[in-house]
Parts: sequence; C-alpha cells; structure tokens
Amino acid sequence: MSSAASRPPNSVGHSVGHSTESAVKKQTADTAQPSVSQPSVSTDANASSQATSKGLRKPPSRPHLIGPPSRPKPSAPPAVASEPPTPAAPEPPDTPQMIGPISPPSERMQYRAIGLIQGKYIASEEQFNRGSIAVADGTLIDAVLLGRVTSLIKKHIDLELDHLWVVYPRTLYNDENIPALHVQIVGVWEPETLNANLEKASESSADSADDGPQYLSTDEAAQQCDQFSIRGEIAKYAEEKSEIVVNIVQKSKSETAKPKRPFKLLISGQLKGRATGYFWELKVTREGGKLLLVEGTQIAVVPPKKKSKDTRKEGRRRTGGQI
Repeated sequence: MSSAASRPPNSVGHSVGHSTESAVKKQTADTAQPSVSQPSVSTDANASSQATSKGLRKPPSRPHLIGPPSRPKPSAPPAVASEPPTPAAPEPPDTPQMIGPISPPSERMQYRAIGLIQGKYIASEEQFNRGSIAVADGTLIDAVLLGRVTSLIKKHIDLELDHLWVVYPRTLYNDENIPALHVQIVGVWEPETLNANLEKASESSADSADDGPQYLSTDEAAQQCDQFSIRGEIAKYAEEKSEIVVNIVQKSKSETAKPKRPFKLLISGQLKGRATGYFWELKVTREGGKLLLVEGTQIAVVPPKKKSKDTRKEGRRRTGGQI
C-alpha cells in the first residue's frame, strides 16, 4: 500500500485547508500593511496568546520613544569683583562774592538807612567829631563821627584828600522848619590802605589771599557813591507834594537795653500802591541836600504794635475822667 493511501483522509484536507487559510491571512495582511514593513507592537494580550497558540513568533516590542536629552544650561559666569564707583568730579568753587561797603539785608523786614558819600571831611573848630562833608558838587552836608571811626581817622586818614564815607542819613530841621540832610559817619571805605593784613597776604602768597575775603576796591565801591538803601515803615505819604516819610526803627544792641526811639527820614518821590503802614525797601540817591527816590518795593504790612502797660493805664485815666 502506498503512503498516500495509508494517510487518513482528513490529513490532506486539513493540510490543504490550513495552507489555504494561511495564504488568505497573509494576503489580507499584505494588503493592510504599507509597502514598507515595520515591526508591529502588539499591546493586546489576546492577540499575543492566539499568535502563540498558532505557532507564530511574537514580534519584538517597540521601545518607548525617549525625548532628546535636555540641553545643558549655561553655567553662570564667574563673579567679577565690582569696581568701586568712580567719584564724581568736584564742582568748581563758586566765584567768591565781593564784599562791599553796603551788605545785603539779613532779614526780610530789616530796618536800616545806609549809604555812601564821597568828599572831604571838614572838622569844626570846637569838636573834631562834628563837622561837614564837602562833596564835589559844592554841597556841604552836616556830619558827625560815630564811635571808633574817630580814632581811625586821626591815625590813618589824610583829611586833605577826598574819601568814600559810609554814612547813616538823617533828616534835620532848622529853626525855620526847613528839612536838611544830615549824616552820621560810621566808616571809610579804603581797603587798599586800611586793610594791612590783606596787603601782606597778597604780597606773600597769592593762594592765601584767595582764601580770605575779597573786598571791592575803592574805585569799584565809588560807583555806588551817593546811593542809599532805606528800609522801613511808611509813616506818611503826601502824593501831591511827592513827600515820603519813612519810620526807621533802630535795633537795640542787647535784649536788656531799652529800645531806641525810631527816627523819621524824608524822601522825595512817588510810590505806587498802598504806602502808609506798609514796610518798603527804597533805593534812594542824593541830589544836593535832598534824598530822591529811584525805586521802591513793597515788602509787607507792618503788624500793629502792642501798647505798653503805662500807655494802657494812661488811657484808662483819661477815659475815666470824662463825663
């Protein structure tokens, strides 16, 4: 008996059927897969068991994709020691202010009356500290020397020459009640001859002279000749007569000293705005024996003065005596 006849009948059919089924599955898989074959990763446990039972080899599992390694961060630059800030260049020193015979007011409402007159001082025969100043226009201005300026003039000043005098102006009335200019001499402006220390410093060392105060020369200060700075309360103003009466309050040398009586100064000129009872700053010039207003600036209203106890008592007595 041949081998073919000895095989069971189902063996051929089973083999053929198995071959046919494998071919169909292969054809179906070929049509479903793309042209480029890639290993498939099966995540289904049932599919894996069926493949194993049918004798198929399990394909290798695809490795999980891992992202690219993180880019290393740039390391911080090494710390560099910070350099100390460059110190700012020092500002150039301000030009020293020249000191003149008339200083600016130190307070907003500072009373004063001061000015300059150039001429020759002529002492009277009776007293050296009383006399007059003969100015270039031929006017004789009544004058008096105050304080230590008397000894200064006797020792260092040649009275045969003209000098620049620092004066306090006053208004005096003669027997006929005619006003006239009177001055009190408080100094003489001649730094070249009187300030010996400044001269020695300038001769020995220019640097030390620069450190000290700088004064206007006599010629520079002479440009302010016949100019006055008047600051005070306007006590009376007659616009039709162009007469201004300024009340000047003198400051006491000490707090315990009795305050000095204010004096009145007569000035010719016109004011704009409220005048009486207000504090004014006046720029004044001299013409002959009179003071003429050049410019006026209103500062503030003068507060009312407090009455003393004696004045109050006197007012009560007078009021009580009336019927």
